[in-house]
Amino acid sequence: MNLTASLARRLFRSALVTLVLLVAIAANLRADDAVTPPAFRDAGHVPNGCYLSTTAFIARFAAEFPAERAVPVAMAPRGFGGLHTITLLTWRGNWWGRDEYFGVFALNRSVAGNPDPAALVLRAERLLAKLAVSEVKAGRGSYAPAVPAALPARELATLVRAAAAALPLANEILWVHGGAEAIPFMLFRPAAGVVAVYHPLHGTATAETTLTESETIVGLVAAKFGYAVAAVRADTTFATGALVAANLNVTR
Repeated sequence: MNLTASLARRLFRSALVTLVLLVAIAANLRADDAVTPPAFRDAGHVPNGCYLSTTAFIARFAAEFPAERAVPVAMAPRGFGGLHTITLLTWRGNWWGRDEYFGVFALNRSVAGNPDPAALVLRAERLLAKLAVSEVKAGRGSYAPAVPAALPARELATLVRAAAAALPLANEILWVHGGAEAIPFMLFRPAAGVVAVYHPLHGTATAETTLTESETIVGLVAAKFGYAVAAVRADTTFATGALVAANLNVTR
């Protein structure tokens, strides 16, 4: 009886040690061993914020998985109401898409056979539209809410500040004066030689530029959006340069 009890205790301790080891191994599995890439869901959303969400995702993804690749792409998926920005990313040798509202989805295309992500944009556009319809019907997701045609400057400022706080890149908030009330914009630089200007009602305008004078850049964008521009208030240093892109790419 004693031998049986002793053997039972040893077996129990052995099983417990095995269980602890398995739990420890599971807890230490690397995230990049997962079949599905991380979606890094946003804690919150701002109107017309797809470019901002994509920029934040790429910054985090690149920091955590430097061996993988992630690029922003603009498209016009059915049901999204216009131009929309998502991420195309590599994961364990295959291409995936990542959307602000609907998360990650497989493109079912290998990186080796499809080295250029630009060739996959139309496929991603179709798959995202299909995924969105499926998720909405199943009650697991929703499209971005409609944005009103106008908002008071105070509400715009709240949204711009929320966007600035959530963006993991250096950014500036600038006010355009010229109309009945000053209008806020956020400027940031997502890549070398590229500027991006966000406004909740219009989305994010991007352009290649040699300008470093934020007031000039925001003034140009504001005028493109139809605002009267008499002055722009900013806190950046001044420099010379010229806007290279004649047409701004605006994503919502």
